[in-house]
Amino acid sequence: MRKKKSKVESQFSIGPIRKMICSKKKAHWQKSLLKCRVMNETFLKIFLLSMAPVGELNAGIPYGIFKGANPLLAYGAAIFGNMIPPAFLLLLLPGFEKLFGIGALPEIKTHHKLLDKPIALYLWWRKKTEHGISKKIEGWGVAALILYIAIPGPFTGAWSASLAAYLFGIPYRKALFAIFIGVVLAGAIITLMSIGLFTSYETYTFNYRLFSR
Repeated sequence: MRKKKSKVESQFSIGPIRKMICSKKKAHWQKSLLKCRVMNETFLKIFLLSMAPVGELNAGIPYGIFKGANPLLAYGAAIFGNMIPPAFLLLLLPGFEKLFGIGALPEIKTHHKLLDKPIALYLWWRKKTEHGISKKIEGWGVAALILYIAIPGPFTGAWSASLAAYLFGIPYRKALFAIFIGVVLAGAIITLMSIGLFTSYETYTFNYRLFSR
C-alpha cells in the first residue's frame, strides 16, 4: 500500500516548489521576450527615422535614447539607416536628369532662355560646376562636405549633402566617403548631446520629486 504523506511532507514536497520555479522562469522568459520585441521595434523606428529626409539623425538618435535603447546601438542603427539614401541618390540623380529631359538641352547660350526655362538654368549651373567649380574644389571638396554634414542642423544631413555633392561634381566614391565620415561625426555629436540632455532631465525630475515631498 502507498503510504500517505503527512501534512508536513506535503507542505514541503518538491511538486509545488518545482511549479513555482517553472512559473517564475516562464514569467521571466515572457518578460525578456516582450522587452526584446519592444527593443527591436525601437531600433526599426530609429532606422526608419534616420532614413527619412526630414529629421534624419536629429530625429532617430534622440528618439532611441528617449525610449531607453543602448546609446551605442541606437547610434549604429541611425548611422546605418542614414547612409542608405545617399548610396542610391548619388546613383539615381543622373537618371532623374534624363527623365525630366534635362539631358536634351546640351547647349544654352542666350540669357532669355535661362529666364524662360528653369531646367535650362539648372543645366547652365551643372555645366558650370562640372567645368569650373568642381576643379577648384577638387582638393578641399571632400573636407568641405564632411564639415557641412558634421555640424548638426535642420538642413545639413545626408540627403542635402548628396544633392550638393552631385551639383558640385564630386565623384561618387569621394562623395559617399565624405558623407559617411560626416554622418559618423554628426551622429557622435547628437548622441552625446542627447545623453547629456536626458541625463540632465532625469536628474532634474529626481531632485524635484525628492525635495517636493
